[in-house]
Amino acid sequence: MGNKIARTTQVSATEYYLHDLPSSYNLVLKEVLGRGRFLKSIQCKHDEGLVVVKVYFKRGDSIDLREYERRLVKIKDVFLSLEHPHVWPFQFWQETDKAAYLVRQYFYSNLHDRLSTRPFLSLVEKKWLAFQLLLAVKQCHEKDICHGDIKCENVLLTSWNWLYLADFASFKPTYIPYDDPSDFSFFFDTRGQRLCYLAPERFYEHGGETQVAQDAPLKPSMDIFAVGCVIAELFLEGQPLFELAQLLAYRRGQHDPSQHLEKIPDPGIRKMILHMIQLEPEARLSAEDYLQNYVGVVFPNYFSPFLHTLYCCWNPLPSDMRVATCQGIFQEILKKMMENKSGDEIGVDSPVTSNPMNASTVQETFANHKLNSSKDLIRNTVNSKDEIFYSISDALKKNRHPFLKKITMDDLGTLMSLYDSRSDTYGTPFLPVEGNMRCEGMVLIASMLCSCIRNIKLPHLRREAILLLRSCSLYIDDDDRLQRVLPYVVALLSDPTAIVRCAAMETLCDILPLVRDFPPSDAKIFPEYIFPMLSMLPEDTEESVRICYASNIAKLALTAYGFLIHSFQLSDVGVLNELNSQQISTTPASETPSHLQKANGNAQLQQLRKTIAEVVQELVMGPKQTPNVRRALLQDIGELCFFFGQRQSNDFLLPILPAFLNDRDEQLRSVFFEKIVYVCFFVGQRSVEEYLLPYIDQALSDQTEAVIVNALECLSTLCKSSFLRKRALLQMIECVYPLLCYPSQWVRRAVVTFIAASSECLGAVDSYAFIAPVIRSYLSRLPASIASEEGLLSCLKPPVTREVVYRIFEKTRNPEFMAKQRKMWYSSSPQSKDWESVDLFDKDAGELNSVECRAEQKQSVEGKKQIKSASKQPEVQGKYAEKDAKLRIPRNPRPNASNTVELRDPVYPEKLQFSGFMAPYVSGANSFIEPENIPLYSFSMDKRAATNPPVASESSLQMNSLGMGSLSVPWMDSMSKSFNLASSVPVPKLISGSFHVGTNPKQFYRVVHEPESRENDQISSAISKFQDLGVSSSSKSASVTSEDASSPADLVGEPSLSRTSVPDSGWKPRGVLVAHLQEHRSAVNDIATSSDHSFFVSASDDSTVKVWDSRKLEKDISFRSRLTYHLEGSRGMCTTMLRNSTQVVVGASDGVIHMFSIDHISRGLGNVVEKYSGIVDIKKKDVKEGALVSLLNYTADSLSGPMVMYSTQNCGIHLWDTRSDLDAWTLKANPEEGYVSSLVTSPCGNWFVSGSSRGVLTLWDLRFRVPVNSWQYPIICPIEKMCLCFLPPSVSVSTTMKPLIYVAAGCNEVSLWNAEGGSCHQVLRVANYENETDVSEFQWKLPSNKVNPKPNHRQNMSSKYRIEELNEPPPRLPGIRSLLPLPGGDLLTGGTDLKIRRWDYSSPERSYCICGPSLKGVGNDDFYELKTNTGVQFVQETKRRPLATKLTAKAVLAAAATDTAGCHRDSVQSLASVKLNQRLLISSSRDGAIKVWK
Repeated sequence: MGNKIARTTQVSATEYYLHDLPSSYNLVLKEVLGRGRFLKSIQCKHDEGLVVVKVYFKRGDSIDLREYERRLVKIKDVFLSLEHPHVWPFQFWQETDKAAYLVRQYFYSNLHDRLSTRPFLSLVEKKWLAFQLLLAVKQCHEKDICHGDIKCENVLLTSWNWLYLADFASFKPTYIPYDDPSDFSFFFDTRGQRLCYLAPERFYEHGGETQVAQDAPLKPSMDIFAVGCVIAELFLEGQPLFELAQLLAYRRGQHDPSQHLEKIPDPGIRKMILHMIQLEPEARLSAEDYLQNYVGVVFPNYFSPFLHTLYCCWNPLPSDMRVATCQGIFQEILKKMMENKSGDEIGVDSPVTSNPMNASTVQETFANHKLNSSKDLIRNTVNSKDEIFYSISDALKKNRHPFLKKITMDDLGTLMSLYDSRSDTYGTPFLPVEGNMRCEGMVLIASMLCSCIRNIKLPHLRREAILLLRSCSLYIDDDDRLQRVLPYVVALLSDPTAIVRCAAMETLCDILPLVRDFPPSDAKIFPEYIFPMLSMLPEDTEESVRICYASNIAKLALTAYGFLIHSFQLSDVGVLNELNSQQISTTPASETPSHLQKANGNAQLQQLRKTIAEVVQELVMGPKQTPNVRRALLQDIGELCFFFGQRQSNDFLLPILPAFLNDRDEQLRSVFFEKIVYVCFFVGQRSVEEYLLPYIDQALSDQTEAVIVNALECLSTLCKSSFLRKRALLQMIECVYPLLCYPSQWVRRAVVTFIAASSECLGAVDSYAFIAPVIRSYLSRLPASIASEEGLLSCLKPPVTREVVYRIFEKTRNPEFMAKQRKMWYSSSPQSKDWESVDLFDKDAGELNSVECRAEQKQSVEGKKQIKSASKQPEVQGKYAEKDAKLRIPRNPRPNASNTVELRDPVYPEKLQFSGFMAPYVSGANSFIEPENIPLYSFSMDKRAATNPPVASESSLQMNSLGMGSLSVPWMDSMSKSFNLASSVPVPKLISGSFHVGTNPKQFYRVVHEPESRENDQISSAISKFQDLGVSSSSKSASVTSEDASSPADLVGEPSLSRTSVPDSGWKPRGVLVAHLQEHRSAVNDIATSSDHSFFVSASDDSTVKVWDSRKLEKDISFRSRLTYHLEGSRGMCTTMLRNSTQVVVGASDGVIHMFSIDHISRGLGNVVEKYSGIVDIKKKDVKEGALVSLLNYTADSLSGPMVMYSTQNCGIHLWDTRSDLDAWTLKANPEEGYVSSLVTSPCGNWFVSGSSRGVLTLWDLRFRVPVNSWQYPIICPIEKMCLCFLPPSVSVSTTMKPLIYVAAGCNEVSLWNAEGGSCHQVLRVANYENETDVSEFQWKLPSNKVNPKPNHRQNMSSKYRIEELNEPPPRLPGIRSLLPLPGGDLLTGGTDLKIRRWDYSSPERSYCICGPSLKGVGNDDFYELKTNTGVQFVQETKRRPLATKLTAKAVLAAAATDTAGCHRDSVQSLASVKLNQRLLISSSRDGAIKVWK
């Protein structure tokens, strides 16, 4: 082609480049790459991918291009025989009349572009590319082909650093004129920058006739010179070695490039480059000689044959197989790369020696891991994942935080001494990194993994690739970690597979602590890059990802803190290179926080802590928190405290601790008390005594032994560290010592350890003054030293059953007992302390075990006298012997009718009355006690509860044994709170743990805030409330009737009662409107209140469930709901709240039960809810039986978990265990009787009554799960609502034993039924103005119509199943829609006449209307007539003055719309009550309004 081509003229525009090319090539112009004068380079789209097209336009004289085409064919054919080529010739060419085209595959990157692209090439990568470039030239020269135009643009690179030499210039002239730069510019200066890579001998003198043929063949030495220039530019960070003028001067000997090469630090590289660019061509070596001579000097030994052969095997494999094979031979790769290091560098005494590995050995090793059995390889990849990473670094084996401070108990003392109060920090979190872990070759493996990680199809192989990157990161430098590996790891945080996201999270947290040196531009990598990318993980759909994030948040926090400290150091020093990783790691921890004194530094630290605090709060209290997530977060709570500092730990970590204990998960509570000791040291002594000790105190009564032991170990650690003051220590000893008789040896040993540590902390004198009198009753003898664990263990009395331990435990928490104990401690006569303690314990033990003793004695009076005389022996030895005997008695209580309560404590009857258990023993009702005389469907309590009377402070325990919490009883609130305050410290108390009797533990967790000064007031107010109920407070003549005793338990299973506690006796709402809540857009079908009355929820037809803060009902003018839960388009039919918890259960019209928890934070005195955090623990159950019709709490002593009974539209009745998420049992109602529209269950859980949509009421025996009685309501109509009837104390015991229920059905009436016989006792009728023809009284006189359970097959199917209702459903009769029972048989009702009435059972004439529309000209002058007919009592509401005109429903609605008192304007659907400063009535209506009355 020669100089003739140089005379061509300017050609057409680029739009016509492909105009002359045949359409069969299917090329589409995409981009113009180069506008050189000789060839135009364009990028085109082809069916097989992107291609580069070099275009030569023909102009002027015609030139024969066949010779150049022959050379292209030769080059292509020769290189086809290469097995693993580093050359890439032109693949296609085409000549047309106007142009010639050269086509090859497009490569994304060439060496020129790669040198200026992040991440910049590391030193070993540059050596690897130089090595491959020499290999490429060697392959060319071995085939007698010279390139002719080697430059950076013609060196192509793949993403995994495989090099190709392309664009062979067989058509360019070999020699060009020395004194005419036009030819150089035309052929070789494509960028116009005058860079020259040509050998000096390719320039000739232009004077006269030339002595050199321009088309003479190229020589290998010319390519070697160009290779030297490219390698020099590679190691000079893209700076060219020669420009044209410099090369010509160098040819004349007027330029020395060695000065420019001095910028290359490696002398071996400089020597090799200088040898390649010698002026004498003969002095230059061949490419093969350079490869051999500079092995070990420039090129590492493992480059050839090991690494090159490995890459040759990887090239043809897909990404998945590359990762799989890399995983299989990773250890061999690491071993080979570390071989050329000296013993000092790798941390051993002598250099590592190994057998040389040639190419065949490498291929054999690779083949052993390749596709002989690809499935086995992939399976081995999964099985051996741990061997890869954990066999590399001992540091990662031994410690979860290998390069960060791991907070242990041994280090806490030293750490506390480093605290800087001004900056609230504890020093730098980084630990030194060992220098012998550097292996530069790992960068090449990391680059290969990064190149294919996005194209891996199998998720487990993507995970393996991330783990391999984590392994490689141990051996590469900081810049490669941040610039090369980190972006790929962060990108995989959004991978669709959970295991990949987890692996990316773990790898991220393991890589970042390794970084010790980074440029100032990366100082804000955490706030601007890391944390935003992690923001979606707390709401990840997979729990495993959230657990992984929670377990690593402490690592992230400490690492971000270390980065922040280093950025301050960089700003102080000013020059990055002056700080290396060794200086950072050896900086004294006490000096590092001095940089945080700057205002900017403090602001950044506060912002960082705020960011981490938000993440922690989202994980702990967010909508997707689980016990496993919380447990993972607790594992590193010490590191989080280290990060937050003392002030932030108090301000942020302490308030969220109750959220951990509000969880039911036993393992979570166990881990909490295992790790809380770290929090104690960081928050300080005052916070421990005021906030954390009450938590530990309540953990001692937990049913899980691991929780108790961990709490005791925490106390022991605090004692050994002298962390507790004397007063706090004595208070904890008060709480702990009853556990000395715990049946588990594990717990007893933990108690002994704590007592011994306390003794050692107090000293010998105080130990015998304070500890010995308390524990003496539990020891057979006093040991020589209380501080000796072995001595205490050898002196312990035999253990007792767990029930007895909890009774003793609760007895010791009685304020009276604690007052006696403290009075004994601080008495002026120390010699009497021991004996007073013995007397005190005798009295307590006797009271606690009197029932057990009586149950095991015979019925004779002599036996009682023996017990009483034995308990009153004055001799100390006799007392000890009695205590030993009582503690050893096996607990097999059997009820005995003749047993009575022996009362030695003058206030003991009151205590029994408080707990609701006095009646079975003093009322003489043998039907409670005698097994053979127990009625089938009575209100009797569990036999186990009846034979084990409680102690005074056992209110919450006994309420739970009945299947209810003490907070479920409104009039028990103040008493139960005061009795549960076990410590005299006036700080928030946590009622946590599981008090239980027998086999029915009930767990509840609630923070109780009460001032100490109010305890006596609360007790006295509780006594006065019980006296108001008619309960005598005398000690001997207490006469409590059965209905009083059972009334607390009556809350169980009653639909409205289980949702809203039974209001106070004598409570008479006046109808004063307190609040009007109008957020629902449709009917509010049901209301449920929490056990502590702090909030209530409402379920509506508008597909929402709203949470309302009842504590602000009387305070806020603009009252709004706090939280809203959406039912996904279905209507909320019914709702209830599980007792002593914040869990809400909602039944929807689409047959789905929704259960969720309301997360809130309580602070200050009075347990005031400060913030509602959100709705958590969402659980859904699709019953697949149509709409949920009725829903209520069901709790019985024989059941361990919270149960929910519900009925469905398809006639199903189910009992759902909310813990196991399974149905305990399922019953089916008869379809001909209609679906079950209402349910009511007994307090003891032995029976329940169902009411159907066709007026059939059925009594079910739950012991055998069969219907035992069924009767038809006098009118065939739906049973709207049912509730239990709590009769007054004046009614005889025989009447109270009957299952009496109120039934709202029919037209404007409520009836009282005895479900045992199906007989009606009372009918309450509302005045019916629109239809004066009331139902005849005759139908109530008739005996109940028994429903035959056997179907009559002769009966017409249409009448049996009422098929006509499918065409036209029967209209609902106007009447009562909601019931709320009151003590003494009183009742609140609400219905379609928009009125709420209070019915008085004892004095029906005192019944009255609480609220309702005031009718014009009528007034609220209703009176209530009482009539009795054949045993049925009728209470009829009538007007004192007859109406002048007939009153219609439209007139009632018009009157309601103009009512000044604010009555309901539509049917009253639900009633509930809450007890705050005063009791309030809550009502909801069909128009979506909720009203609160007082």
